[in-house]
Amino acid sequence: MQKILQTDDITDNQVLRKRKRKRTETANSENANSALEKAQRDPYSGNAFLPGESSSDEETPLMELSKEELCNKIESLKEKLRSIRKENSRLRQSLVMLQAPSSPSQHASCLS
Repeated sequence: MQKILQTDDITDNQVLRKRKRKRTETANSENANSALEKAQRDPYSGNAFLPGESSSDEETPLMELSKEELCNKIESLKEKLRSIRKENSRLRQSLVMLQAPSSPSQHASCLS
């Protein structure tokens, strides 16, 4: 009798783990779907391509490019990365300036 109860407990635990795993997988799937829907609604969100950019699906596979074409592509990507970093730095500086208190009286009122 005790062995049957132990077997039932083990089975119940396995069922509970499977249900929890399924809920977690469902939640992860829903989160991924909502992120995809958000990107589709907001074309300027973080993962969306900027106008003029294309996804790698539309481009020629890298294996088919010549060495010279690959070098040109690398240089182009490096330049794009430099400009993006420069813009990010500029935006960060602007954000810091906007977050800084504009006058000492505002700073004093925050302390009270």
